[in-house]
Amino acid sequence: MKKFNRTPQRQKEWDRKPKKHDGPPPFDVLMRRFKKKCERSGVVAEVRERQYYEKPCQKRQKKINGWKRKIKIDKIREEQALEAYKRTNRY
Repeated sequence: MKKFNRTPQRQKEWDRKPKKHDGPPPFDVLMRRFKKKCERSGVVAEVRERQYYEKPCQKRQKKINGWKRKIKIDKIREEQALEAYKRTNRY
């Protein structure tokens, strides 16, 4: 029985080395990298947040409204889940 050797073809693929560019990367690549770094670090969000001055009482009010909104949404979701459960005739 003859054994087929397939490693030489694969070996050629494994030995390939990625091409190295001689100069610096193109401008669009650098710009994309910069944008991603800024986005991940939160610089853009902070700039938007600080664009206009917000009084401390407004910040507190916004936080309280967020909590109220979350409670309201959770309540609605619970009601919808209960209704869906009732519709399955297992109630």
